[in-house]
Amino acid sequence: MLVFAYDMLRRNDDWTHVEVRPNCQFPSGPTPFDERRYACGQLMPMCLLDRQRLRCEQTEALVRAGHPFVYPLELRFNLRTSLLANPDLAPGIPAAVLEQVRQGRAAILVWIGHEHVPLHLGPEGRIWVFDVLLKFLYDHGLPPERVWFVSGNLFSRLGFQNWLRDRGFTEGGMFRFRTVLMSPTTVRMQYLANARGEELGLTETDDLWTYDLSPLGADDFAGRYVQPAEIAAERRSGKLRPKRFLSMNRQPWLHRQAIVSHLQGKGFLDDSLVSFRAPPHGMSDLSAFPRFGKSLLESWQALQPKLPLVIDNAAEKAGLDFHKVAFGWPYRDAYFNIVTETEIALDVAPICTEKLCKPMLNFQPFIAASTAHTLGYLNGIGFKTFSNIIDEGYDTVAEPVARLTRIFEQIDRLGVLSPAEARDRYFACLPALEHNRGQLLGGDHQLDRLFDDIEATLA
Repeated sequence: MLVFAYDMLRRNDDWTHVEVRPNCQFPSGPTPFDERRYACGQLMPMCLLDRQRLRCEQTEALVRAGHPFVYPLELRFNLRTSLLANPDLAPGIPAAVLEQVRQGRAAILVWIGHEHVPLHLGPEGRIWVFDVLLKFLYDHGLPPERVWFVSGNLFSRLGFQNWLRDRGFTEGGMFRFRTVLMSPTTVRMQYLANARGEELGLTETDDLWTYDLSPLGADDFAGRYVQPAEIAAERRSGKLRPKRFLSMNRQPWLHRQAIVSHLQGKGFLDDSLVSFRAPPHGMSDLSAFPRFGKSLLESWQALQPKLPLVIDNAAEKAGLDFHKVAFGWPYRDAYFNIVTETEIALDVAPICTEKLCKPMLNFQPFIAASTAHTLGYLNGIGFKTFSNIIDEGYDTVAEPVARLTRIFEQIDRLGVLSPAEARDRYFACLPALEHNRGQLLGGDHQLDRLFDDIEATLA
């Protein structure tokens, strides 16, 4: 079992209420939320969701007991700006923690495993987060094998190798660097916690992160997740689902705006379950898409009176709240999921967040509006995609507008099917759907192996 140490942690006896602050926060004091360096929104809730594997405790108590621990430094999305302003990685890190690391009783985990942010600190690429980590090792005389750095940028392994070469270092003598796809593990954690009757809630106020475990009834669990027996019964019954597409879009990014506008323009919106809130004023320059610019802009204008489109109850605050399924009825009522990841930009690593894992858990084929080679990456780590019903060549298209154009074509391909044909296409995907759910819930994922490897160094 891995134990995570937090300098400020309060809890009740049964662990149903935990209050925690990030370690080594910079800047300290009443600072605007977007300027703070560290958070507790990813690793901390894992300790409550998977208590057979992970635990959290107060740093001072762990040091006093001599118990091995991991000291987390969970970076936020603004890490590049923050580390440029002050390259001291962990101001105020307790001397006792550093001593435990030197003696092999503790490890430091520098974490940005939930974000795909680049790891160079300036546009010229001369200074990297890796340089900050190296300075941290040297300044405190820490054994490199006890310091781990984890990134969710799946391309950053190449950047690390180039950095090692440019600096004349070898990986064996360096801090341990990993890239991970986190979401298969965290979505599974949420599912298993819900299955045993637990619901995790999070609030964050003035840098105090509060977690509460509350009961989740069996009926609520059954309503939230589609089960294999339901799919088998649906197949026997000949039932037709009322909707064609499901597309959940919490933040109104431009590519999501384009996809929702395309659904509107093609007449597919009424046959779909779509969420999309009214975007910021002036967000309507869809003419940047050369092939569909004029028609998309007209469709966007026609869509205005219908906004906001609401099908889910996602809260505004980010964190593991979004790694759980809020309710299952949209997955039961639609055949195909149009998953709009956080971005589709050029030269960005594959992005596979909880948005792609939720359809896997709930037996839905998907079109992935994500960065190039996302489907290829999923295939490479054991998941299956749906080339038997659509042309997945869009995944190899590097240029984002061209890729989105190809995605529109696949939406059209499924959108013109009759309800009976859509049902047939759906059940043609059932072997892949069953495989993906099994892989998600029972597979050996990258985050599992990371925790195993860290624990081995503390044995």
